[in-house]
Formats: sequence, C-alpha cells, structure tokens
Amino acid sequence: MRAGRLGVALGLGAALVVGEARADLKMTVVSTLGVGATNNGWMSYAVRVESTEKGPIQGRVVARSEAHKSSTVSEAPVTVLPGAAVVVRMPVRLENSWNLAFELQDGQGKALLHESISLAGRHEPLLVDLNTPSRVVGPLQSTGIPAVFDREPGRGKAGLQLQVGPAVSDATSGDLLLPQRAAEWAPATAVLAPSDVLARLGGPELEALTGYVLGGGTLAVVIKRPEDLRQGPLPVLLGGVIEQTSAPAHLRRFFVELRKPSGGKSPGQTVQPSREVADGLVAYSGGNLRPSDLGSSAPYGLGEVHLLPFDPGRAPDVDDPWVHGVLLEMVRHAWDRTAFLAAPQGGAFLREGEKELRGQLDPNEGTRWTIVLSTLLLLGYAIVAGPVNFLLSARAHRPLRALLLLPLLSGLTFVAIVALAVFAKGWQGEARRFSLIEVAGGMNKGVIRRYRGLFTPVAQQATVQASSDQALLSAPGVEQGVPVLRVERGGIELRDVNVLPWKSLILREDDLVSLQGGVSLTPEQGDIRITNRLGRGLRGLIIHVPGRGLYRLPSLADGASSLALSGELLASGSLPFSGPRHAFSLNLFGPRLEQDSKGLSAAWSAIHEVTRGRMVDWWPEEVPILLAQVEGGEGVVVDQGLKVTRDRSLLRVVGFGGAP
Repeated sequence: MRAGRLGVALGLGAALVVGEARADLKMTVVSTLGVGATNNGWMSYAVRVESTEKGPIQGRVVARSEAHKSSTVSEAPVTVLPGAAVVVRMPVRLENSWNLAFELQDGQGKALLHESISLAGRHEPLLVDLNTPSRVVGPLQSTGIPAVFDREPGRGKAGLQLQVGPAVSDATSGDLLLPQRAAEWAPATAVLAPSDVLARLGGPELEALTGYVLGGGTLAVVIKRPEDLRQGPLPVLLGGVIEQTSAPAHLRRFFVELRKPSGGKSPGQTVQPSREVADGLVAYSGGNLRPSDLGSSAPYGLGEVHLLPFDPGRAPDVDDPWVHGVLLEMVRHAWDRTAFLAAPQGGAFLREGEKELRGQLDPNEGTRWTIVLSTLLLLGYAIVAGPVNFLLSARAHRPLRALLLLPLLSGLTFVAIVALAVFAKGWQGEARRFSLIEVAGGMNKGVIRRYRGLFTPVAQQATVQASSDQALLSAPGVEQGVPVLRVERGGIELRDVNVLPWKSLILREDDLVSLQGGVSLTPEQGDIRITNRLGRGLRGLIIHVPGRGLYRLPSLADGASSLALSGELLASGSLPFSGPRHAFSLNLFGPRLEQDSKGLSAAWSAIHEVTRGRMVDWWPEEVPILLAQVEGGEGVVVDQGLKVTRDRSLLRVVGFGGAP
C-alpha cells in the first residue's frame, strides 16, 4: 500500500505544476491523462484557479506551445468569484514542441500567473489508470514494451518504455478530470477503468471516452459491482447484458513474459499466476464478448474492450508479477494493433503530403493554365506594342501614332489578364472539403479526419467555427500569425486566422461522424457481402478479401448489396509488404478508379502521402478492408459563408460487422 501511494505521488509529480505563489491567487495545471506532455498531437489540460481577492477575477487562461518553426495557442475564458475556485479544461496541440507555457491573464491581457512545462521528445506507450489512487504506477512505470509497431521508425522496439498516467480529480468536487473530446485521448495507448467509475461518467466525458475506443483505442475494465454488467455504458459497449462466469482453465495456466524495467540487466522471465490469484480469476460472457488471453474481450468500433479477470487495484493481484505481465501484454497488443489505423484520431501532425493535400483543396492548383495564357498574352503584347506597332506606324508615315496606341494596347492587355484571373478564380471566393472516414464494419458511427480549404479574394482575419462539439480544429499550415483556439461553452472556434487574398487556407479537424446504417461486411460462403446503408451511394469500391486478393466494384447504391468476388480481380493472393506492414499499392487500383470518379485516384494518393510517415498497415491479415468514395461527400453546401464547390469524402471500412 505504501509503495502504491508512492507511485501515485511520483506519477502526479510528473503531471502537476503549480503557478507562481501569490497571496490572493493560485493556479494549478494538470494533464487529464496524468502525464506532463507528449509530442503526439492533441492533449488536454485542466487548469484550476483559486482566488481570495475581494472582488471577482475575469480574464482568460492562455496556453502556448513553442516549437522550432511554429507555435500554437489555446485559450479559455475564466471568471473566479472571491473565495472560490474554478476549473477549465483546454485542448492543446503539440507538435515537436520544446516548451508549453500557461498564463492567467486579466481582462486587459495583463499576466497574473505564469508556469512552464517541459515536454517529452518522443511518444511512448501510455496506460491511463482511472483508479484512485493508482497502484500500478510503481511496478509498471518505465517498463520495457516489446512492441513490433514503432511510430518513430529507426528507434527500435527495445526503446519503447511504458508510461503510466494516474487519474487526477477535482479537489473540490472529487470528480475525475478527463478529456471532453475523443481526439484529446490521442496519446493514450490503453485506459484502465473500474466499472463503477465508468458508470458515473456522463456527458462529454463519456462521449469522448467511447469515441476514443470507437476510433481504435483500448479500454480495460475491472468489474466492481454486479449491476454494472446490466446497466450503464458497459452493455452498450459490449453489445448486450453481461454475466459473470468461471475463468477457463487455460487462463490459469497462461504464461506471460515479464520484462525488467529499463536499465535492468536481467533478461525477461516467464511467470504464471500465484495460486491465490489463480483461484480468484473470473470470466464474463454475453453480448460480443469472447474469451481471450486478457480475460474476456469484445470489439467496439475500431477499438477493443477487455473485461479483466483480476483487479490490479487490490491485493493480492496488485503485487503479482503475472498480473503485471498481463497488463504489459495488453498495452503491447493495444500499441501494435493501431498500425492498421490510417488517420488516428487526434494524432501527430505529419508534414508529408502537403502538396497533394493542397491539390485537393486549393482552386489555384486547377488554374495553372492561366499563368501560361497570361504569359502568352504578355508576350503577344510585347511583340504587338513594340516592333509591330512601330513598324506599321513607320510604314504609314505616322511615327507618333505608335505612342498613341501604346496606352490602348496596355489597357486592353491589363483588362484581358484581370478578366482571365476573375474567370479562373471567381469573385466571391469558395470553399472545398476533403475527408477520410474510418469505421468498423456495420457501425453507424466512425472517426473522421476532415480538411477544409477556404479561398477568398480579399485579405481578412477570420474566426472559424468547428464543425461539431467533438471536433478539434487547427490550421497547421498557416503562413502568417498564430491562430488562437478558443474554448467556449458553445464549442470550439479558431480566432485570429489570417486569410490571404487568392490563397487557400487549409484547416484540419479531428471529429466523430454519424453514418446512418453504416456499411456491412459479412462473410458468405468464402465471399464477402457488402451492404450499403449510408443513405448515399458509393463509387470506386476496392475490397480486400483475406486470402483471395483485391477486387473492384464500380459503384454500390444506397440500400444495395453485392458480393466482393463478383467484382473485377485486381490482385490475387497476399498484397505486397513494406517491412511488417502491407503497403498501400495505389498502382494496383489507381488507374481503375478514374473510370469510376474523376480525380479519385489523386484523392487516395493524397491520403496515402499524408499518412506515409506512420507506415500504415493498409491491408491487415484476416480482416476485410473496403475503400470507397461517398457520393456527395458530407453534403455541406456552405462553409464559413463560402459556397462549397467540392466536397469529397473517402471511406475506409475495417473488419467484419453488420447485418447482410
């Protein structure tokens, strides 16, 4: 018990920072994931401000991350009454940042409190423990994880070390301080939660956690109360009412390899549960649960939910090496399985594919011909206004006429070039949207990586609204100024965004998306039946049938279904490997896609380039994968007051699921 408390204290010490000491004000900053910071995309912080001043404090909390060539700013308004305390939660985008500074400012922008946090330079596996206090910090912190998939190629699998983030609570209410948007869980590899804590969650915290699992996260649950198996979030996540059963014999004999913490010289050892732990093991059945080496497991969306057969928060389980080994195996499995995700929710902001992405969103990319035509016009003007004009005037014995014609020829050329630009670029501006949706087979909700391109004829400083309450918005490629992410009760908005004339502003959103009835992939006598219930048609379908190969279907209307093997065979057998992963191999199907929808091949090429830095396993073994374009995109016609002229949504469906 003493060691467990020490572990919690050490874990909180890494996550908690206290602002400058003042007699009347105090600011405390804590990561909602229990760790200080990691450069892996979005993170969430809770800032507690206490005041003993005589009057109310009205101002804002500002967070600024500093990187080598850029910085990001988040802010949230705050009002503190005398003798009271408030907590605000703030998402912060971190990308190769070296410092994160928080500042409490008054209404005039004067700094009242200030604190800086040093950031970790690389992404490690992270287990977030919602037990209070956490008793796994001490035995598991900095333990080596023998993972295969490394998000930082070249580091080597031996370099991965587990970080444990203990849960933190509001000092006033006692409630856990958790992320309120799914993308804010991005750094977490797995979440360990007692069932009673899970049952008490509601509102944005529960939606964010379930969205995290839906997008590929791992949730491990310890059952604390029998009623949690019949009501609350668990039956929804697991697909039905759950019952406790006796643990299978193989689980009692299941051996795990326990690796020594980093720096230890002893090799890993193979352990099995002690008799006392083995006698207390349990299992669960019902819904989508299936027996597994981690207890009882079920898929939920692109992620997994495990009901653990033990309780690592109590003795004797907390001290058993076998229990530690199972938890490490769970984190390793969770880390490796994310290799199939093309665009992890809230993940790192990689720079690959910027050119291809801009080609999908920037109208300038389609008007290069105007540069050539303008050059020809200027060249023609130089010839006509110069040698031709003066030669004809000399032959007519009126040399001064050439000087009179020069302004006329110049004006006509100027008007022609301006008219050409207006014709090509428009006069009122436009918006374009481009997105990748990833969803599990049969699910009616998925995750979406959305890109928005705004193109205007005049320079302006805009405020851009997020598309939903769960969306996190950023402008990673902005050229001038630093946009401010403003957290309001009504949602997220991006302020002070400099929009340059005749140049597209590219925005990125990480969000959840509803998909009506989804797309079902069901096995049928060695084939796969594809059923479309999206409410929109699909075009350019590419389906990977495990063990059979890659097939193409030109289209699939809403409500229709088709067998994969009825399509055109593009590649038989296993698809090419790139290291431990299957390569995208656009050359196998790209040319065919142009027959189904103009520009579809270039669109998938852009997604591939954007995700290239992750080395995605595009065609994992034993599960079907479907790629397609959703007709009509998201159906948005106006974005920030600009007419949407192109709305393209690409869909990636992973795994079996749904009704035929």
